[in-house]
This record gives sequence, structure tokens and C-alpha cells, in this order.
Amino acid sequence: MNVAYHDDLKEVQGDAAVMALLSPGPASSPFDRLEWWRLLVEEADILPLVAVAGIGTARAILPLARSGRRIDGLVNWYSFRLAPLVTDGADAAQLLGALAADLAGQSPHITLFPLPDEHGETTMLQTAFRQAGWAVFREQCDENHVLPVNGRSFADYLAARPGPLRTTLKRKAGKVGV
Repeated sequence: MNVAYHDDLKEVQGDAAVMALLSPGPASSPFDRLEWWRLLVEEADILPLVAVAGIGTARAILPLARSGRRIDGLVNWYSFRLAPLVTDGADAAQLLGALAADLAGQSPHITLFPLPDEHGETTMLQTAFRQAGWAVFREQCDENHVLPVNGRSFADYLAARPGPLRTTLKRKAGKVGV
């Protein structure tokens, strides 16, 4: 098991297994992508510390940032989530456990938020850090609201919204580049 820390995002690009996890396909959220992390570093003046545990071709990545003696998640006000990324089929508990154990030598205090638990990410991290000897405090700070699609397309959904909302969206859409 190997644990590495990257404070230069260019270093992350040297690991093909890491880059595969950060590509738009596997990365389930824009906040899981290298491009987002670059924006945080360049625009929000955040000092990255990307923690990577690996064994063979399996990887677990935890995007972190240094803040004095403390370590926080690599997020800002606009980040909806922070989550570990793990290679499909890999032993997530083993990889995250190695990260949690090794992080004890990096900082006495780590704050991770906002962590989703839709796929058990928060529970896995909580277990890994507790088993590594960390005191873990978990509290709900937000809630995701999920709209049941029920077979509707976005166009169907939008057509059912009030006229003033549709007009505002149409007017504002021209001002935003996606």
C-alpha cells in the first residue's frame, strides 16, 4: 500500500489510474474533477493537498487543502460536495483506511464537509478514520433534495414550471457560458 500527497495539481496528472478517476466519465460530480480543483487553487488561493492511496492499479483519492496546521476538504462556498474517489471494484475500506492512518502524520485536525452519504461515502470515511484512531464527530449540516424524474425529460419538467420562471431562465441563459 502506498500513500502519496500532492500539493501541486500537475503531479496528479502523472498517475494514469488517478486521472482515470478524475475524468468526466467516472467523476460523478463536477466537484470531483481536476478542472474544479484547479479553479479553487487559482481563483480562491487554496493550497491543495491531494491524498492518494494506491495498491496495484486501485486508487482512493481524497481532495484536501492545508489551512495552517489543519487540513480541510478541497472546497469553497460554491462546492456542493466533497467525496472520496475510489477505483471501481477496489477495496474502498482498505484504501480509505490507509489514507486515514497516514493522515495522522500530516495534521492533528481534519475537517471534511460537505460530505454526501448517498452511496455511503461519509459512513466509509467515518469508519476509516475511527479505525485509524481519530476522534470523529459527524453532524448533518444540509440535506439533498431529490426530484423524482418519473420518466420526464427536462423539457417536460420545464414546461410545467410557472411562466415567469421560464421567462427568467430564458433571459438569464444568454448570460451564462456552460
